[in-house]
Amino acid sequence: MLDRVISRSMIEEVDKQTTLRFHYSPKMMESLADMVKYAQQKGSRVEMVVNPYFPAFLPKIGNLDSLITDINLATGSTVKNFKDAVTETEAFGDYQHVNKNGARLYLDKLIEAGVLEPKVGL
Repeated sequence: MLDRVISRSMIEEVDKQTTLRFHYSPKMMESLADMVKYAQQKGSRVEMVVNPYFPAFLPKIGNLDSLITDINLATGSTVKNFKDAVTETEAFGDYQHVNKNGARLYLDKLIEAGVLEPKVGL
């Protein structure tokens, strides 16, 4: 986990970043679906999520929506999209990772959405 705040230079350079494209194959989707089924057969609840991205970097991600759609189709599950759930600049360590402060905000969002369940009495 990052223990820093995104630098001013990174913030200023975000528009110069090239488009990020996730590279994946049908075989990868098949493997993911197999692992989801395996976990479910073992009695586990499987939740798939998209983590937050630095807000100004989101337009630089070229195929996130199609990746989510392909995962949904391959697994029969619904990916919960938190790509824009954290908006505070100080919550990021870089374009693709929240820092400690951002992790707390993100965890609160996961709890609110029912992805994580806090223990009763804590």
